[in-house]
Amino acid sequence: MFPESFYANVSEMSQIDLVLEQLKLLPEAKVQRVVDFVRGLQEDQRIHRQRVLAETAGSMTPEEADEFQRTIDDHCERIDPNDAERFD
Repeated sequence: MFPESFYANVSEMSQIDLVLEQLKLLPEAKVQRVVDFVRGLQEDQRIHRQRVLAETAGSMTPEEADEFQRTIDDHCERIDPNDAERFD
């Protein structure tokens, strides 16, 4: 499918690069099938995230949520936006 010179560089290519090279050889109709498939994968992830959020939303009582927030406020690091040298 690919010329011999292509395979000489395969070890240096990422998986995405390999897929892109293969896509370039496909007819447009098959490329569209790949696009549809990838969009379906993304949709599956979005649906999963929504389901997990729906299942866990409201799982804490207001008191538990307050305690959780206090713990974060008391024990998590604060970033000082004026402390620019940390990011240089």
